Amino acid sequence: MLQEAKARLADEFRGVVQIAAVLFASEDYCASTGVRRTHSRKGLLYPRANMVTVAKAMGIDAIVRFYLTQDMVCVDYKDQEYLQDECNEGAELGFDGKQAIHPAQLEAIRRAFSPAEHGTSCAHADIEQAKAIIEAYENASRTQDKGAVGLEFGGRSIMIDAPMLLQAQRTLARAKGVF
Repeated sequence: MLQEAKARLADEFRGVVQIAAVLFASEDYCASTGVRRTHSRKGLLYPRANMVTVAKAMGIDAIVRFYLTQDMVCVDYKDQEYLQDECNEGAELGFDGKQAIHPAQLEAIRRAFSPAEHGTSCAHADIEQAKAIIEAYENASRTQDKGAVGLEFGGRSIMIDAPMLLQAQRTLARAKGVF
């Protein structure tokens, strides 16, 4: 069963502690492997996901106030819709930020990687859910001896356990500009 990022850590990286940040250089990767970079980005999904998994396993997300895992450059720098989609995908994969090659890309990158950006409804919902998860977990910890509790939030019934608590804490830290 694969539950933690460390399970994916390649043998050659075990014990390496000197790396402070990583970025995925998509064009270099494509050039060296022959992977075709397409609009769907399917050929890059595995290496991107693997890189962020290995980085997180190595603790690269532990340094404060610095985007430590950087997703690939969006070479279609004038296509804002495509850029936003690529940014959202990178955030879903677990990247902390994204490389930019043009100032026009910065707003989309901020929107995707900051849950507090501009108080958007999605960001607000992320923050409110994180607060609700933390509150429910802490309340249950004081009154019950359970590893998991249920929470009704946003019309959904979700199970909360220690990993969900950690994700909620990270969301709030990022919203406060700590992460």
